Formats: sequence, structure tokens, C-alpha cells
Amino acid sequence: MALVSEESALELVELDNALSSLAAFDERKCRIVELRFFGGLSAEEAPAVMGISRRTVAREWRMAKAWLHREISKTVTSDEWQAINDEQSDMEDAHADPLSYS
Repeated sequence: MALVSEESALELVELDNALSSLAAFDERKCRIVELRFFGGLSAEEAPAVMGISRRTVAREWRMAKAWLHREISKTVTSDEWQAINDEQSDMEDAHADPLSYS
């Protein structure tokens, strides 16, 4: 009796490949995924472990999830990803609180 179906095994391989790709792109985003998803840390616990602000972890978590989704679905090109990343940064810069920025 198999513990994991063939389909689930393929999904795990895809996830592992996507995480490897994310780590190559941005190691901190990958670490946040590991802590939040695999480690089960909350939105309050992950920033404390990493020594960065809660806002930074929330932003990086959103970006990491988008990256992983793109890698798994292959629906967004790298140029589109960069445009999303630039737009996200511009929006956050416009609303940044200089006293809490990490």
C-alpha cells in the first residue's frame, strides 16, 4: 500500500523544484516559506525567529506564495514577475513607515 499517490508524489516534486527555484532567486523568501508552511510558525513567530519586522515577513510571504504559484503553474513570465515585484515595491514604498521599516 502506497502512502502517497503518484499524483501527490508528482506535486511534491513540483513543490520541491519550485522551492529550489525560489531559494536561488531569494533565499529569505524561501526561509519564510519553510518557517510558515513547514515549520508551522505564525505571522508573529516567523519575524521573531528571523529578526525582521512583521510587515516585511507579510510582504515576503505574499511574494513567495506568488512565486511558488508561478513556478508550479508556469503562467507568469519572468518579465511579468519583475513587473509585479516592482509594482509591489512601489506601493509599499509609498506607504512605508520609516520607523518600522526592515
